[in-house]
Amino acid sequence: MSHKCAKGIIKYFLFILNLLCAIVGIVLIVHGGLALAKVTDLKNVLPTDYLSDLIPTIVIFLGVFIFFISFLGCCGAIQSHVCLLETYSICLLLLVMFQVMLACFIFLFVDDVQKESVRSFSRMWRSRGTSRDSRVMVDMIQENLECCGSNSFLNYSLDKIPKSCCKRGVDFCTREQTFYVGCKMQLEDSIKSSAQTISYLCLGAGIIELLGAIMGFILSGYIRKVQAIRRCCFG
Repeated sequence: MSHKCAKGIIKYFLFILNLLCAIVGIVLIVHGGLALAKVTDLKNVLPTDYLSDLIPTIVIFLGVFIFFISFLGCCGAIQSHVCLLETYSICLLLLVMFQVMLACFIFLFVDDVQKESVRSFSRMWRSRGTSRDSRVMVDMIQENLECCGSNSFLNYSLDKIPKSCCKRGVDFCTREQTFYVGCKMQLEDSIKSSAQTISYLCLGAGIIELLGAIMGFILSGYIRKVQAIRRCCFG
């Protein structure tokens, strides 16, 4: 009776872990999609050398894979299928290793991406008076990041503040309505915030997945032991 109880507890715990993993997978898909949309909006500012759109894409596929693995673990636990459980546990261990590497990569290169993005925006800001494309890009960045000017709205003459410095729907942008944060600071904060969120999600998911892998191996080992006893006793 105690063995059955222990098996039931492990199954229940594994189901809870897989449910948490599935939720984390969905969160990664959503956040990766939002980050990819932001990268698309800022494609002329973010450095292409760092393949800025690659990380959000990887995060989306990672979320899909985590969700699929969670489903596999639930099926293995419910059916007491040794092969499914072991495959699930091995996949989780590989996934944990990949997520730790991804989080380290993001932490290592986020500062470089920030600096290069600010340099790119500064070039765009300086050329906005002579280049229509730069002016359009500056307006789009100000609107999407809710910022104004290079360092603050004071970079503009008070009678020439563009509409992109205010919330949408405003006919005439006044000083009282402007976004007070400069775009350089907002760009840095936006990149850092997205990078930290993705990194912490990967590390948090890794802890849950590591527990799931351990539970999966324990449950599969218990099932193998029970099957061996039955073969020995009943032929």
